[in-house]
Amino acid sequence: MAMTVSCANDYENERAETKLPEIRMFTEKSAGATSAQDHCAGQWVVCSPETVSAFSATAYFFAKRSRRRTGPSLMP
Repeated sequence: MAMTVSCANDYENERAETKLPEIRMFTEKSAGATSAQDHCAGQWVVCSPETVSAFSATAYFFAKRSRRRTGPSLMP
C-alpha cells in the first residue's frame, strides 16, 4: 500500500478528474510502539486534486471503484 496515486499510470488525468470528497485517508504520524496506545497523532485528509497524489494508490482505486458501484455515501 506504499505506492501513491502520484506513481500510478495516467496520474495527471486522474488528478484532474478527482473531486471525491466522500473519499478520505487517515495518515498516522505517531512513533512506533510495542504496546497498545490510547491516542494517535494523525489526521483525515479529503480526496481532492490537491491531496490525491499522497493517497495510497491501492486504497484510492479501491474506494473509487466501490463508490462507483454503490453510489455516494449518505453520510455528510
